[in-house]
Amino acid sequence: MKGRTLVSPAFTGDFLAGMAARACTERDEKGKRVIDGWAIKEMPLTDFQAITRKARGFLLRAE
Repeated sequence: MKGRTLVSPAFTGDFLAGMAARACTERDEKGKRVIDGWAIKEMPLTDFQAITRKARGFLLRAE
């Protein structure tokens, strides 16, 4: 009504990057994930968009 688009937090770039990082199964020798949400956000834009697009698609298929 006020001309603003409401976005579900589940579809923000931050959330999707974090979700994609949590899905990463690669671990270092100490058992920690080798990638985190910040690393995904620091990737080139095309890579970031590809990863978050796949995460968004996963959520949409789950609904």
